[in-house]
Amino acid sequence: MVNRANLVMPLVVEHEPSSRARPRALAPLSRYTAPSAAVGHTLSLRGLEVEVHLGCTQPERARPQRISISATIRFERAPRACASDELSETVCMAALAEALGDVCRAREFALIEHLTQELHTRALTLVPCDGECELEVTKLTPPIANLTGGFAFSLRGRGTKPGQSETRAHAPSFIARVSGVWAATRLRVVRRRDA
Repeated sequence: MVNRANLVMPLVVEHEPSSRARPRALAPLSRYTAPSAAVGHTLSLRGLEVEVHLGCTQPERARPQRISISATIRFERAPRACASDELSETVCMAALAEALGDVCRAREFALIEHLTQELHTRALTLVPCDGECELEVTKLTPPIANLTGGFAFSLRGRGTKPGQSETRAHAPSFIARVSGVWAATRLRVVRRRDA
């Protein structure tokens, strides 16, 4: 039996409006009863295996090697697809997988870090600005003796595709312009009546 007193509590960094972060301990999972807004919404692509010419030396790059790509997309709010059931209102995993494969087929790469950067940059164009994408690339069979699990590199960043927050941000300015036009029209009508 596990002694709960000896368990170490995981730490989470909370982002406050002042952009300062403070660590806090999470409650044990047994006390967790319902999802909360802090949990967020996550969409994941796991284990996309692609062949790529990757290696430090030309002979290593000469033959394609298998890599595994995983991407985790976190949304600040639920994607609209949760309510609408429309693929156009979320990140399409098939489009993401194809875009990542296109990057791998386009050229050779000497380092996993550079390959990951190129893949991550492409992935961010499919992720809304109010989302975040973490992408990990694992070189499955590098030429390193006794290494059985490969090695990996990962990056995280904000999406660049206009998303839910941008659509909502433009709505008030449109309403203000409509209100401004309506107010100007009303003012002209009042002047004509006085004339």
